[in-house]
Amino acid sequence: MSERSLTMGCGGIASSSADLLAGVIVIVIAAAVAVVMTLSVLVRAASPTASMEFTRGRHETPEEVENSASAAPTLASVLGAGADTQGFARVEGPRAFSFPEDHGAHPDYRAEWWYFTGNLRAAGERHFGWQFTLFRFGLPRDARTSVAQASVDSTSLDAAFSARQPVVVASNSPESGQSPESVPKPNPNPESVPEANPEPESELNLNPEPRPPVVRSVWFDGNLYMAHFALTDTAAGEFHAFERFARPPAASASTDAEVAQSSMFSGWLDDWSLTFDGDAWRVRARDGAVAVDLMATPETPILLQGDAGFSVKGAAPGNASHYYSIPRLTTQGSVQTPAGAFAIEGTSWLDREWSTSALEPGQVGWDWFALQLDGRCDLMFYRLRREDGATDPHSAGVFVRPGSAGGHETTRLTATDVTLTPARFAQIGAGRYPVAWQLRLPDTALGTELWVEARLPDQLHRGVFPYWEGAVVVRDGGPRGRRIGEGYVELTGY
Repeated sequence: MSERSLTMGCGGIASSSADLLAGVIVIVIAAAVAVVMTLSVLVRAASPTASMEFTRGRHETPEEVENSASAAPTLASVLGAGADTQGFARVEGPRAFSFPEDHGAHPDYRAEWWYFTGNLRAAGERHFGWQFTLFRFGLPRDARTSVAQASVDSTSLDAAFSARQPVVVASNSPESGQSPESVPKPNPNPESVPEANPEPESELNLNPEPRPPVVRSVWFDGNLYMAHFALTDTAAGEFHAFERFARPPAASASTDAEVAQSSMFSGWLDDWSLTFDGDAWRVRARDGAVAVDLMATPETPILLQGDAGFSVKGAAPGNASHYYSIPRLTTQGSVQTPAGAFAIEGTSWLDREWSTSALEPGQVGWDWFALQLDGRCDLMFYRLRREDGATDPHSAGVFVRPGSAGGHETTRLTATDVTLTPARFAQIGAGRYPVAWQLRLPDTALGTELWVEARLPDQLHRGVFPYWEGAVVVRDGGPRGRRIGEGYVELTGY
């Protein structure tokens, strides 16, 4: 199909002033970010579980801003080429996808995620934005044996972890030689997470000298897990975000082979859970007074991103991912905030990606746009930013509009197809973040120009690796234009 026919086919949207681009950007390299950072914090803590609350709709003190600036790792330090990829498969070309099994984990690859974002409404049109992401990270192969010492170079992250003081629970990993029968097995029921067996008193090490953490568990599957949960309460002007880390059995995810047998997926981290029953996804997460219990049912077909699901992020061979999306999922359920509990409904987006790659030298961050527009048209575009501020040529995206027989028609977008101009900034913590943008395609024949604006300026995740991700509204042409859509934006490297 023509790559210059974006303005046609979005029912309900005028094709004159704005052929509403709906977009969702999924940035594969975020997995690589979390890989190194999460391995570092988990292995160093050697704890079954650690959790942090990032922010709860408040302004930081000057001291907190200064600490954040000095503690936060840079993108280059986290995504350096020194990460251990030996023994993992590389993404070097397209593959044949098979569903539902590809909803499951792919342990041959180093990093993977299940990434949900969406916009919800309660009675009276009260708006909520939500995000839930489950990350899986494979340990370096030499750290997978039962007696291996799991060590990851984390010099650049030491200050960040120390300043943020995550909750650390002492390791309960069984010593080598312990009977497998006495070791807790992975929990198939995310509603109830078993406690690890405590070490016998005779085995306790009372030596005060510190020793490196060691993975010596017969139930440890070679993976570490991280989850992010966030809720934007637009009416209250509050953004709540939480981060958790865990290793099995406190966290796990069904593999592709397991899903092939059962047609169902189950993933969890503590009492946060993500399941797929063959028809719909269910997400349940709670931290204090903030919670979601949501059912998300696909209403659009699976979309293979890039070249038939092969998404290239850099020039080096293997610097790519396998990547697919479900652009629209009808979402129903409940949310809870300090203001109370609300029955909601809305639309969400799911991104699935797995790879073993990292950012290339010179790539310092990305701007990711996920916009669902009127007329059931969607746009996915991510802009990779280079050190000099230029747009990396591997930036890419896709425009989606309804097709025949319930399908969709797609147009792939390159770095030169989209012009993204920040229109307003906000100083948040130690960073200066854009919170409004003019987004347009350079081909004036399309006449497509969108105004994208954050629901709340401060939707910053203040975790181990700070990033901005939040709900946005989309208007036709400019800030006073007609409202034509909504979505999510992610910003890193600011």
